[in-house]
Amino acid sequence: MIGQDGEPWPQAEFWATGDQADRLEAIGAWLEGVPGGFCLPWPGEQGPATLRAFSSPQAWRAALSELDLDPACAAPKVVRDKYRRAQKLYLLAWIDGDVMLAGEMAAFTALELALNDQVGPKVAALAEKPRKKAKVSATGMIRTPLLADLLDYLVVHAGIVDEDFPTALSAGGTVVDRLRKVGPLASRPTLAETRNRLAHGDPFEGLPLGGLLHVVRDLIHYLYRTAPASP
Repeated sequence: MIGQDGEPWPQAEFWATGDQADRLEAIGAWLEGVPGGFCLPWPGEQGPATLRAFSSPQAWRAALSELDLDPACAAPKVVRDKYRRAQKLYLLAWIDGDVMLAGEMAAFTALELALNDQVGPKVAALAEKPRKKAKVSATGMIRTPLLADLLDYLVVHAGIVDEDFPTALSAGGTVVDRLRKVGPLASRPTLAETRNRLAHGDPFEGLPLGGLLHVVRDLIHYLYRTAPASP
């Protein structure tokens, strides 16, 4: 296409090439000098759900960079890329806080992929009446276990404990009981309930989910703590 000045418009890439970290840095550089600020629940020295104010995009970018996946984590590239997408959306929320809702969904997507990759078959094998043939969903994909079942497996069968959440619980609190399926031992809303409310149009939106990215980071590290590196 040709612009009004007669010069051709630059060709935009729908799916940008390059390293995900480079793109995140590029977004951070683009946001430099953009006025604004916001306050949201964010684990800190005062507690796991302390309201923390960010007064510059640089401060916000620095907080998100602390939640990068560890280079030593054996998570495959597809999981890393989905997690990085969540970080990018969180960063873009500096312009419009509504974007953080998309970032939260992206974080849940990365988590669910990691769970299905590492424990999905084990959870499916625990089904009381395993299907003779894998059933295809309306999307054309093989159906995977529910998020609630995947998370509950970590507590009941894998033995995950609060000590496995060093990032999320650096200021105290508990996470494990929010991984359980709804029942007498679960803390509500459970993590699966929170995702479902976000995904299925809950009309009552509150503050951003403080500590969600921290929890997802810790869970990905836990899931790939002994896994071989994947391409």
